[in-house]
Amino acid sequence: MLLRCALALQIGLLFALPQIAAARAPAAPYTIAAGPLRLALVLFARQSGVQILFAPELVVGKQAPPLTGRHTIDEALTRILAGSGLSARKLDSGAILIVPASPAAPPLVSAHDESPDGVRPQGLESPRPDILVTAFKYPTLLAQSAADLTVIGAQLQRQRGIDGLATLAQATPSLNIAQNNSAASRLTLRGVYGRGEPTVGVYYGDSPVSGPSGTTFDPGGIALDLELVDLARIEILRGPQGTLYGASSMGGTLRFLFNTPDATGASGEVRGGASITRHGSPGHHLSAMVNLPLASDTLALRAVAYDRTTGGYIDHPRFALANQGGTERQGARLALVWTPRPDLDLKISYFHQETRSNGAQFFDDRDGARTNDLAVRTPNANTLNLANAALDWRSDWGTLTALATFYRWKVLRQSDFSDVLAGLVDNPASCLRHAGLGQGASCTQTQWEAYRAFVSTRLPAILYQPMWVTSANGEVRFHSEALARTSLTLGLFAETRRDRVDSITARADAASGLLVRPLDITGARAIWTGLNQTALFGEASYDLSPRVRLTAGLRLFHYGKTARGDIFTPNLITGTADIAPGRFSTRESGSNLKLQATWRPSPDLVAYLQMADGFRPGGVNITPSLSEENRSYAADSLRSYEVGLRLGLPRAGIELQGALYHIGWSDMIYNASSPNSAFVYNTNIGSIVIDGAEANAHWQASDELTLALSASWTDARVARDQERAGTLGQLFAGDRVPMIPRLAASFGLAYERRLTSGTRLWGRLDAVASSGFASQFNTLQSSYARTPARASLDLAVGVERSGWDLSLSLRNALDTHRPDQVLATSLGARQVFAPRPRTLGLELGVAF
Repeated sequence: MLLRCALALQIGLLFALPQIAAARAPAAPYTIAAGPLRLALVLFARQSGVQILFAPELVVGKQAPPLTGRHTIDEALTRILAGSGLSARKLDSGAILIVPASPAAPPLVSAHDESPDGVRPQGLESPRPDILVTAFKYPTLLAQSAADLTVIGAQLQRQRGIDGLATLAQATPSLNIAQNNSAASRLTLRGVYGRGEPTVGVYYGDSPVSGPSGTTFDPGGIALDLELVDLARIEILRGPQGTLYGASSMGGTLRFLFNTPDATGASGEVRGGASITRHGSPGHHLSAMVNLPLASDTLALRAVAYDRTTGGYIDHPRFALANQGGTERQGARLALVWTPRPDLDLKISYFHQETRSNGAQFFDDRDGARTNDLAVRTPNANTLNLANAALDWRSDWGTLTALATFYRWKVLRQSDFSDVLAGLVDNPASCLRHAGLGQGASCTQTQWEAYRAFVSTRLPAILYQPMWVTSANGEVRFHSEALARTSLTLGLFAETRRDRVDSITARADAASGLLVRPLDITGARAIWTGLNQTALFGEASYDLSPRVRLTAGLRLFHYGKTARGDIFTPNLITGTADIAPGRFSTRESGSNLKLQATWRPSPDLVAYLQMADGFRPGGVNITPSLSEENRSYAADSLRSYEVGLRLGLPRAGIELQGALYHIGWSDMIYNASSPNSAFVYNTNIGSIVIDGAEANAHWQASDELTLALSASWTDARVARDQERAGTLGQLFAGDRVPMIPRLAASFGLAYERRLTSGTRLWGRLDAVASSGFASQFNTLQSSYARTPARASLDLAVGVERSGWDLSLSLRNALDTHRPDQVLATSLGARQVFAPRPRTLGLELGVAF
């Protein structure tokens, strides 16, 4: 209710905003001695507070005159670049790009001004040379980035309907998302799929976020899914990022960058839309943004509020319910930026989001398409509160950045536990526990009858798990490019994370399928975990020549993990009383290495050769009846060898990007089940080998037509035969890593046409396809299931004008029902996650 009131208040403020023109930057004092142009531009950036971007080969051998006194940015750059044959170009982001001078271009030409109607088309994942990225923890240009990096801008994000992780994965073939029965998601890049800590680092702004551990010590299984409103861009960095990002970035890093407050003028935006889903209930969304300067050019506030309802489409005939599995997401975001001096700024942000689902988002296709026959109903919810502060201080030697993040994330997970209890109705060990007999004894017929009658009184059952995770983490780093041929980044990272989960097996009401209140408890336990980690990291780049750059990175890390469990009510059926008492811990120190050679023979070609490491912390298991051998599991690590390139063919309007890689993964962390299938624990299963290739092509066929093609091939497999304990069983050399399609591809076509001055029409066609995959390593595993190959098609059309835009979309236009993912339990149940049926959506956005 509070969020809805905040949203209404923001919309009211928007219509009351005056239209304030952006203020012209005042003159600033400069003290720059005569010398190399490269150094003069770096010093200018530090003293003006403006980001300057340039290709190294443009300034080789060039000198700059001295610059002293007070000047505007235009005046200062004109003096610095005098006689160099170069000019300055202002980007939409506010940064300045140094380019070869054009006689027709006035000083500081804005990229936005190149479009005669004031509307700059973005097309399809546009690789324009002026896209600014910060994936390497300092500003650089996408076209100069020696990495397998994809950037999705705000306009493309809106046109593709990317509002969260699920829709992002649908639009990005190389990003895989694995779902489970509790409305949670596991992200995978480059086939690095495992249990335990995440394998893909997720950052919202400057904040890394990991999910709660739960009873299975699997924070990677619950990725944070914030609403993507007022977004600046998404950066998808593929491949291990062990030096700059550390743990949990073994497969890559996903960064969501939101728009920051603007102190030069007031602005706002309202967006709203509605959707109709075939076979399902309708949905809607509404968001509002307001940007308020609080002090001219120095202090600004940006506030965002949103409300989204996504209708369900799964029927639950047992309870006479239709269109279950829908979600509601409400939230707000506040950001404050203070720039007291050109060389100093402070950014503070706060995120709040509440998410609720009204039931399971999967079905068993043996009962009919989109039909759920669970004996219970499993609504889930989560609430996030996250605060972040970032301080940047720019000196003549470089930029010092200090970051601090604190978040508390509460997740309520409910899942059907009826099959697990019913599957133990003939279990001798369970009967002995119920009868109070020790090992070696046997139940009498009377005791068996009493035990089976007891089990029947505990059905249907829900596993009710409220869990919390809190994290305080921070980073201090220094980046400098002031040295003649060297760029240097040094940093220190630390995190303290605490988790708790209450795992309660409780009886559900057979008539409604919901938990009996107050809880009718069969068993209850709690697990507390802690993670402390620190790291010292650095990367240095040296220009061996104007065309060749060498980079070396190193990260030294140390972590400690602790866990303990308490039993409040022993579950006699599953045997939770057999948990070993006490506090368990594990710790480890190590290092990650990165070596890279970059060749840039021209501004339109970048090639690189790279070796990079990644790792994840190990941990301990708090699992009943677990042997001491399986009580703990070690950290896993990998080493990747990669060759890649970016090639631009400006005359043909073509941009190409590609990468080939080989990964050796040691001590992969995966999950195994207890013999009675009631519990899951983590274990190291040995070596994995991953070979892959990725390619992206972008062709500006004409001023109006753009085509894009992306494809990935991933071959992730077991390196050698391995005998494993528990239900994981035997693994054989060549077994495929679960949940990873070998082939994935997308094709996009965008059409844009100017109708009148300031108005343009656009249309999009986007197709995505991938090959099938299995849910387990091989068919010997009882929970093996296979997902078939699948494809989907999206269509969208819209009109945009300065101040407003209107769009109509048709998602899953062919109404395919081939599943996105099929899971199976060891007890034979199937869980099918299908794409949303054909959905027609309408959206209107108005800017002020």
